[in-house]
Amino acid sequence: MKVYSILFLVFFGIVAGGCRPTPKENTGKEETTKERGLDEGGETPSKNKPVTETTKRVSGENSGDEPLSFAEEEANEYHELSNSSRIKCWVGGLILKQYPGDKMPKLATLTEGEELEYLYQRTARKSEYTFKGQKFKDSWYLVRSASGVTGWVHGGGIKFLPDSPESVVRTEGKSNQRIQESEPDDPSLAQQSNDWVFIPGKRVGSVNRKTTEEELVKLFGPDYIKRGEISTTGSQKEACTYVFKDMPDEIAITWKDKPRTKIKAVYITRKGGRWHSAEGIKTGISLQDLAKLNENPVQFYGFDWDYSGTVGSWKKGKLEKFTKYFYIVLHYNADKSSKEFLQQMKGNKTFTSSMESSRNVDIFIKRIVVYLD
Repeated sequence: MKVYSILFLVFFGIVAGGCRPTPKENTGKEETTKERGLDEGGETPSKNKPVTETTKRVSGENSGDEPLSFAEEEANEYHELSNSSRIKCWVGGLILKQYPGDKMPKLATLTEGEELEYLYQRTARKSEYTFKGQKFKDSWYLVRSASGVTGWVHGGGIKFLPDSPESVVRTEGKSNQRIQESEPDDPSLAQQSNDWVFIPGKRVGSVNRKTTEEELVKLFGPDYIKRGEISTTGSQKEACTYVFKDMPDEIAITWKDKPRTKIKAVYITRKGGRWHSAEGIKTGISLQDLAKLNENPVQFYGFDWDYSGTVGSWKKGKLEKFTKYFYIVLHYNADKSSKEFLQQMKGNKTFTSSMESSRNVDIFIKRIVVYLD
């Protein structure tokens, strides 16, 4: 197996692997990005950075960057295997190429909305392209089209789809099931009535705006319901009811009234949990992936102050329709970020996902706050 992996690395460079926030008036400056039209193949290489940065570093071209460590390769492999095999082109004119790289032979031109099968191989090195005004520094992915053509596409023009989207459609708008009271403390029963999907303004799994704390006990079992406090904005805290506290699927519910019969907000804060929207929003996904889901750049506030990382505008993207019903808070991984750019992104300023600083800081969704009315 090791020999097989090494051969792929040598010849192809592949690795298999609550309160609604009301931020203060912005005091920073937002970078302006000139809209780059798609070329005939769909992708536009970014040209405002030196070639030696990222643009041509695919399949060994200008490979001056250091190779990935074994631990990083292993982490990438785990990440790839956990991805769905279903991919969707979110831009029209994306090129399917014979090999990964800017000047490689073209096999086909893909249409917006076209679905592909991910074959779980991507390049270790990344290149930078612009799609619909959003810059993406990403790998090339090996895919198979619906017509059976196998080739490579740039990751900036694709997004992963949930494995079972039909379950979302099937449950949306239908009445919630209730688990049997004979076995209320069995978490598997709660899972049967809970599809882990949140729909802003409507529900979070089997929890809707009419769900009381007493009903939470019936839905999930008394052993999985606990009272406590949760941080809301800045240093503020509110009393809440936890479901699955200290577990990956933990949620915290704040209330409008003392009897806890009227839900104020639902907080999703744990990475690795199953909660997700029908569009694919979930904690832990990167800012770049969030921009893909929005199909437009995302604007957010700087870090390490009261409204740290709060998304302030969807820039008329696909997710703008949810503005009144949820908000997202971003955070960063300092160990995987440029210290220089990270320092620039702190404080009461605004940034967009397409800015150079945003692409050099490892930013991900830390918190999702959903309103049910």
